Amino acid sequence: LPGSLSEPPPQCADCGTEDPSWASLNRGVLVCTDCCFVHRNLGRYISQIKSLKKSHWESGQLDLIKLLHRSGSNRIWEHALTQPHLMNSGKKPIPSDPVFPTKETFIKAKYVDQAYTIRQGKDDDPVNVEDLNRQLWSCVRAPHVDTTLRLLVLGADPNYFDPEKQNTPLHVAAKEGQLLQVELLAIYGASPVAKNLAGQTPAQVAKSEGHYELGNRLTELCFEITNRLSLYLSGMKPDHQKNQHFLIPDLVGKDRDELRSIRHHLQLLPNDQFEKIAQDVYDEVDRRETVAAWESSREKEAKHLASEQCIAVFLPLNQTMPAMRNQQRQKLAKYSARQLASLIIDILKEAKRRFLGLEPALEEVDGVEKKMNSSMQDFNRTLNSSRDYDDVADYRAQSSTTRRGSSHVGTNGIGRASMASLKSGELLEKDLTRLPSDDVLEFRERLSDCETAIQMLMSTNNSLNKKIHSMQSTIDRNLADYRDLQHEFMRLNEAVHSINMSKRLPSPAIPNTSSAMSASTVSMNNNGERKMHRPSLESSLDNRFPRRGGGLVTSPVPMVKNLPPSGRMSVDHVREREEERMSLHQIPMMSQNNSYRIDQVFTEAGFPDNLIRETECLTTAIRQLLADAQKGLLASVAEKHAYIIGSLISHIIELIPGDLRSPSITDTVDALASATALLSAKCNSPQLDSEETCHAAYNVAKAAKSLLVAVHD
Repeated sequence: LPGSLSEPPPQCADCGTEDPSWASLNRGVLVCTDCCFVHRNLGRYISQIKSLKKSHWESGQLDLIKLLHRSGSNRIWEHALTQPHLMNSGKKPIPSDPVFPTKETFIKAKYVDQAYTIRQGKDDDPVNVEDLNRQLWSCVRAPHVDTTLRLLVLGADPNYFDPEKQNTPLHVAAKEGQLLQVELLAIYGASPVAKNLAGQTPAQVAKSEGHYELGNRLTELCFEITNRLSLYLSGMKPDHQKNQHFLIPDLVGKDRDELRSIRHHLQLLPNDQFEKIAQDVYDEVDRRETVAAWESSREKEAKHLASEQCIAVFLPLNQTMPAMRNQQRQKLAKYSARQLASLIIDILKEAKRRFLGLEPALEEVDGVEKKMNSSMQDFNRTLNSSRDYDDVADYRAQSSTTRRGSSHVGTNGIGRASMASLKSGELLEKDLTRLPSDDVLEFRERLSDCETAIQMLMSTNNSLNKKIHSMQSTIDRNLADYRDLQHEFMRLNEAVHSINMSKRLPSPAIPNTSSAMSASTVSMNNNGERKMHRPSLESSLDNRFPRRGGGLVTSPVPMVKNLPPSGRMSVDHVREREEERMSLHQIPMMSQNNSYRIDQVFTEAGFPDNLIRETECLTTAIRQLLADAQKGLLASVAEKHAYIIGSLISHIIELIPGDLRSPSITDTVDALASATALLSAKCNSPQLDSEETCHAAYNVAKAAKSLLVAVHD
């Protein structure tokens, strides 16, 4: 933890050695390798020691240690040493002092006896635990973790809950998004599975307030023991965000069957006994990892330490536990790496079974009681195979005085809270009087995996069915649109066919009399060409088709070119006219992707007539929106109205020529676009407000009217 330029480098909290490489997690201090030698032999219930460089750290825990160190957390444990009138209470060692007995004596007095911590003065009122709990409950709202640590040391309960809503300090910290407060409370035994009056866990509270990363971290804390065991075996942890709460590696070989009897015994244990075994194995895993990290750094930093005989090669005594349990905990050190891995796998499988609420399979064979008795004997033989560690005292006659306020700290750093997740579903206690079959249990596990896979496949199938229904609806709508377009093309085909019939030649020769041209007029241009105009075509098409975008107006009939003086058309000219009729006849048969070619036959009217017609269509669309709003149907068709009105507005804006867009017209167009965007937002809002939507539609109509006035001016 290198210090910045503005602050001195970190020092060991117990002797002042610079650049310490270890940390005591529950004490919130940094220690050197020499002092770590003493800390690791005190036990996890006194000091949870971790290497800053070689141990696995959660980012929140490491940030917590850094902040506590900068905040002066060591002053909590050495309060008496900083008071002038209490200087006779003890003397802090220096880096050059020997580990034994100087540093060891000071560290035990500091953390085990808590001889230098904050004490109640003679004139002070008696400490009220209820007041401490209320202060803790309020303190976790803010990021002052040093104050929280001080309250926990004084005896505040991390699992206290307010009588009104039954929120624990962990619920409060989760609601406020205080990650470091959550980490500190979890270290001191706060339960991450406790529920408030609303039935919410801290993880659910954090996610409901938008603190998703904190919610995921709280979910991991619910599986702290099993996560650590999986990490020890495989170097990986389960992905709880994907509902993978257990990661169980497989172990093959003959040694795998040696501890099968222990597996049967684990299945018969009640939940509280199983939790204790899991906690003991967790502590043994932590001890082995700490030993490995300390051994790797010992050659460089601790050459002057005492002999190996002073190093505890098993779990230290825990004064809060019975002697029998202490003996069984110490015997875990005799397990080889493979035997411990096999035991961990059995614990993980049993934890998963209890979490899922599955019953252990029962053997339907004779002699079950013999197997159970044999299993119990094998288990006891395994634990009692050696008396090397029976009645083992502390490596240096550890003091029997326990620290004050340590009852809130679990033996594994979070106490029973992490294993409480195994009780989810409120499992009923079963009268398990028969021993389950190993083969049947393996089959149960595989069956559970198959059921999980089937559920995933069913979920995927339902999702695909929904997509298929959605696509089918889209196809049906497209088919309906296609039929409408096809019907419109048929009407266009009839119109063009009538045009072709009217344009057929009456005879091979054109008479010179004007009566032969009663249906059309022939005019001569400057080049000697004649044009045939049909004034009745526009009215004919207007009656047949409604105008949109300025209406449909016919283009002039193609010119009759190079008419010979004799009044007869040449053969080439007849062929040209025939090709023109064929091209006009093929227009209705085009696909809808080529429908834009119809504009080659029918062109829009000139500006501003087309603008006026389009504005009339806009007025009709807005009236329809208001009518649906009065009928109470706006919620179901609001998006459709927004799309239609938006399309009309876009077309209106495109109809204004660029050379006519004066500054006033440009401002009016911008106002119209803004009003349209607001209407679209109102129509597409998840919570539709009919009154606001109608007001937005009125603003669109008002802006369109202003545009017409500006164009007219």
